[in-house]
Amino acid sequence: MQDSSGDISHLEREASCETTSPERLEQLMRESPKLARRIAQNPVAPGDLLQRLSKHKDRATREAVAANPNTPAAILSKLGAEFPEQLLDNPIFALLTLESPNFVVKMPQDTLERLLCQKRTPTFVFEQATNHSDQSIRYSLADSPQTPVSALDKLARDKESIIRHVVARNPSTPVSLLEQLTRDRDETVRRTVVRNPSTPISLLEQLARDGNGIVRRAVVGNPRTPVATVGTLVGDRNRDVRCAVARHSQIPPSLLEELARDRHWEVRSAVAKNVKTPIALLKELASDNNWEVRETVAKNPQIPSALLQELARDRSRDVRCAIARNPKTPNSLLAKLAKDEAVSVRAAVARNPKTPAPIIEELKRDRDCTLFNQRGPNMRYSIRIDTS
Repeated sequence: MQDSSGDISHLEREASCETTSPERLEQLMRESPKLARRIAQNPVAPGDLLQRLSKHKDRATREAVAANPNTPAAILSKLGAEFPEQLLDNPIFALLTLESPNFVVKMPQDTLERLLCQKRTPTFVFEQATNHSDQSIRYSLADSPQTPVSALDKLARDKESIIRHVVARNPSTPVSLLEQLTRDRDETVRRTVVRNPSTPISLLEQLARDGNGIVRRAVVGNPRTPVATVGTLVGDRNRDVRCAVARHSQIPPSLLEELARDRHWEVRSAVAKNVKTPIALLKELASDNNWEVRETVAKNPQIPSALLQELARDRSRDVRCAIARNPKTPNSLLAKLAKDEAVSVRAAVARNPKTPAPIIEELKRDRDCTLFNQRGPNMRYSIRIDTS
């Protein structure tokens, strides 16, 4: 049998040779996948031939076409989705972007998305992509930690507020741009600056004086905001901001005392909810005119036994329900509440996971069918009693 390895080697050299005619290359392309791959690597292979090879079933052949500087720009753009690194390494890539400033924004979206994920993608690709008409591309750019500052700078001035919002939340956004975004016309963008972990304390202090209550409330909610700055908002004109201050875990007792006398019950309720609120203030709030404030006191995990006893006799059944649900309520008090005139209170006792079994058994014999239709962890089934 004759050895044909010499012929194959000769054909491979012919397929790789820059002086081989286009007609001969086309003939060789049909001979074998190996020769087609060689032609795909040939830097002078005709564009129409490379276009056909870009659809070759052999992956290595398509990869070689993506790396070939003679491949037509439109074909390179398509192949970049599959071979982004080869496209970036192709010496013609930078020239194409210089010849056509819109080359990046006109390439297929899947190709551009792959390029933007590559660590070696040059800055000019990001910069040109900021002009893309598709919002999702600009969104991805604004959100990426790889996006260079020059591109983020353009996106921070994007016409769409959602894009500026994403720039504002990007931890890689430099302080200079965050400072610029503190003056954004959209309050949600300014609020996002507050929440960015890279925002310095100086900007948080500045935003504590923002004209919008949503922004100031976010400043209070940021754990990095100095307590002194939070304290300056205790008399804020916005009720929700004062509520946020009242809920703050580090707010001094003196300021909680001031907030406990706020004209809005929601603020007083926020004080009642704070686990750091002194017992003396909880006692004061337990006598508040608003039942929802008293109910919040009843739910506070730091409530003392004396207040549990007092609020168990509250005129509001909602307050008594809160006592009945409180896991700190002693068994003796649960037994009394299990005989409450309000069905909802007795049902709350039944749902309290700390309620002793004898009380649960007694409640199961309760003749009010409404109670037994209240399913809770201790009421495994309901009993329907005809009350007609």
